[in-house]
Amino acid sequence: MIKDRTFSRGHPGPLPKLRLYLPFAGKKAGSIVPDPSCGIPIAIIGGGLAGSTAAAMLGHAGIPSILIDPHQTYPFDFRVEKLCGVEQLQRFAATGLAESVLRSATWSDQNWIARSGYLLDKTSNQQFGIMYDKLVAVMRAEISVGIHL
Repeated sequence: MIKDRTFSRGHPGPLPKLRLYLPFAGKKAGSIVPDPSCGIPIAIIGGGLAGSTAAAMLGHAGIPSILIDPHQTYPFDFRVEKLCGVEQLQRFAATGLAESVLRSATWSDQNWIARSGYLLDKTSNQQFGIMYDKLVAVMRAEISVGIHL
């Protein structure tokens, strides 16, 4: 029995109602428990960056899975992710997902760090920046047909 009904970053309130969206199966809402006869061995709970990336990588590998998230489109979140450094970009390229993400990102050769209206540091750093919600959307667009969202 669940006594604490807080969720997502400690916000109090009722637990969110999960919806299962299956765009490739032509279905609308359904049970969050997949039918065992459907042959989907992996369920990914949460369609943020980690869940969407996992679903995209499984799909590229030909492994069927189901992605369960209450949001068909990831909501706006005021934060930016950055990809920088040769080693990090090489690892990202090895996933097969880098091309579409980097096409949607913004290239910068400077990194400015500011707090409370004051510029604290300004360094030369080759990096790509992308808004978090846009990054999740790009990852979700990379989810292949074998994955159910």
